[in-house]
Amino acid sequence: VAYNFGIGKPIIAAINGPAAGVGLVLAAFADLRFCVPSAKFTAAHGRFNFPAEFGLSWVLPRIVGLTHANDILLSSRVFTAEEAMAMGFLNRITPVERLMDEVMAYARQFAAIAPGSARETKRQSYRDLHRDAASSVRAAEALLEQMAREPDYKEGVKAWMEKRPPAWVG
Repeated sequence: VAYNFGIGKPIIAAINGPAAGVGLVLAAFADLRFCVPSAKFTAAHGRFNFPAEFGLSWVLPRIVGLTHANDILLSSRVFTAEEAMAMGFLNRITPVERLMDEVMAYARQFAAIAPGSARETKRQSYRDLHRDAASSVRAAEALLEQMAREPDYKEGVKAWMEKRPPAWVG
């Protein structure tokens, strides 16, 4: 499941129904989560004498905070899309008939983002969970110096100046 962190593009979960057990894990390891109002969630493992599955105990507190994660993980209770939104688990709740249209419209925005920028920003987001602020700043400065020498930086500036969509190289 954690392989999503190695994918250089953003992963969007389009949740159109219940997400239980591994379904909740898959949604949690996505970078962004869009959901229909009727969806229900549960960790479910507690009902079967299992531990929290596949890294859910690592990722969930980082998304919703320890208090909410403990509620979900220790009780294995069912919670609604609205609760998930209030906890910060979801990015958006959208009507079922518009779910995929909204996910695709959101995804199309990434065409304006340089692939290298998306890749490195995603890596930073997850690496920095384990760093102190000073280390994060130093790593970001090194990336800035490196990426400012890449063709996509020049293309991004040129496209912006010419008021046109970029033609990314990488």
